[in-house]
Amino acid sequence: MKFEEYRKLANLTYQELADKCKLNGSSDAIRYCKGSRYPRPQVIINIMNATKNAVTANDFVDQFAQQKKQESYEINYIKEVFNLYGISQTEVCKKLNFSREAFNRVANKARALSVHKAKMIGEAYGIDWRDFYEPPEEIIKKD
Repeated sequence: MKFEEYRKLANLTYQELADKCKLNGSSDAIRYCKGSRYPRPQVIINIMNATKNAVTANDFVDQFAQQKKQESYEINYIKEVFNLYGISQTEVCKKLNFSREAFNRVANKARALSVHKAKMIGEAYGIDWRDFYEPPEEIIKKD
């Protein structure tokens, strides 16, 4: 069972969960529940004991694996695709009314490229939106 599922099932706040599992505070509980941080072995033992093995180390491993699978669409090759098709970021931002600053974070991989925006760009420039998530060597340029 995921840590967040346990928290909801037990009807606990994040602070109550942190206290029960001997965590440093509610922020640790939130991070472990959301999967933005993974607990060290001793913390996992505390969690397993506090939840009577309802949450185990394997649950955190599974959560990590699921998150990595989802992150595959978060990796983007937008700069490479733009270079391949001769498109500039400035041009795209103006044409599609995107914030230049926000889009720059996407291009520099600090933020994920949403599928919605990938489809908008693809439609505007006749590009398969999935190309933004493929390594450049796998993209076949359509003439």
